[in-house]
Amino acid sequence: LALAGTFRAALHNRIAVLVGSLLTVLLAHLDRNGGLALLAVPEKRTLWLSLSEASLTSELSARLHNEAINATQELATAQHEVGTDAQTGAKPFEGRFPASWFVSRSIDGLRHMIETLPDDGQMQALTTQYQSSKLHDVGLQAELEPA
Repeated sequence: LALAGTFRAALHNRIAVLVGSLLTVLLAHLDRNGGLALLAVPEKRTLWLSLSEASLTSELSARLHNEAINATQELATAQHEVGTDAQTGAKPFEGRFPASWFVSRSIDGLRHMIETLPDDGQMQALTTQYQSSKLHDVGLQAELEPA
């Protein structure tokens, strides 16, 4: 495609930049808090894949969606920062659980709603909300056994 003429060469270059930019955005999202390293751990691989897939379509991934839209307009020299939930850049946070940021934000979203309910109705409401969440859909157990 690149050698067939000026227009085709320009088109090829634009497609290569677009695909490269979108792939960079995707990899930055998946590597948030050092997440890609957890893919290499056999015991965490299935959960990593499930949670990562769920995080891609979640409304909690607004940064991913915004960066993907921006990637369609950027130049080949654009750079993307890999996200971290560290309190300071001097000490980066590395998660030990796949998509820990996604799990944490999903639970926090439920917590704020549940805390407004009377104490005697909170557990039932939490169970109902969890069962309709993406965390439940991917098979994440509400109670984890110690490692």
